[in-house]
Amino acid sequence: MSNPKPGDFPIGSALSRAAARMLLKNQRDTRKRIQIVTNAFFAAWQDEAVGGPLDASKPLATPWIDNAETLVRILYVPDGMTKEEAMRIVDRTN
Repeated sequence: MSNPKPGDFPIGSALSRAAARMLLKNQRDTRKRIQIVTNAFFAAWQDEAVGGPLDASKPLATPWIDNAETLVRILYVPDGMTKEEAMRIVDRTN
């Protein structure tokens, strides 16, 4: 099966639930995304979710914040790095 659907399996089965999760995961999010780009490093970004001390020489992005119809995040781009490079790095690690 290339694209199993929940209805291909018995109702409530593990396979049916897995197919439903796969459909949701692959569903494209059409909400507008607003990304605030900055080269100012904020010590307040220190968070246990980052997994240790922050390094101002590496790009950083806050998690996407769900604001109903839009998603918003802040992207920190260190000196000497382009926004595209920073986005590629943070999106690869998330």
